[in-house]
Amino acid sequence: MIDDVPDAVPEEARAAPASWPDSLAQRAGDNPPADAEPQDNAPPPADYAAFVLPDGVAIDEATLGEARALFAGAKLSQDSAQRFVDFYAGKIRAVAEEPHRVWEETQQQWVREISRDQEIGGSRLKATIEAAGKAIDRFGTPGLREVLNFTGAGNHPEVVRFFARIGRAISEDQPVSAGPARMARSAAEMLFPTMQKEE
Repeated sequence: MIDDVPDAVPEEARAAPASWPDSLAQRAGDNPPADAEPQDNAPPPADYAAFVLPDGVAIDEATLGEARALFAGAKLSQDSAQRFVDFYAGKIRAVAEEPHRVWEETQQQWVREISRDQEIGGSRLKATIEAAGKAIDRFGTPGLREVLNFTGAGNHPEVVRFFARIGRAISEDQPVSAGPARMARSAAEMLFPTMQKEE
């Protein structure tokens, strides 16, 4: 079939040379693509200018001083040094944002668990929230609500279950007859029903 190749095709195209991968590599090296990134041959500055940092990222001056010394020792230009600073700043931001990401995912997971819980979720969720709110209103303080909201603990299924049970207990503890008045149980008695009162 090689004889059927038209004469218009150059001779070198009819059969690849035995060492064609090396030849291609050499040709690619001799003529790099026009859009190839040029190498940074700029000389290092006498003193590095202030580096640009992303919003919300701060690097202390002591660390930057050590970095400048390393950059100077490696004879990096301002642009090359900035690329290292950008890399470091990105790592700082990722480390700083990770706890917030985990916190958000944890909160969402707890809310999903509550909605699926047979005791406090589903069709009982509204009553659960009302009962838990009643317990906090009666025995808690504004500071307790603040802590539950700030830490996210107020979304934990067991915390919600705990307050909802207290809320239901104090609702059931209300007198329903005209008989002798019954004193409401204290918070300690509800939380620790087996605790003996001192005479």
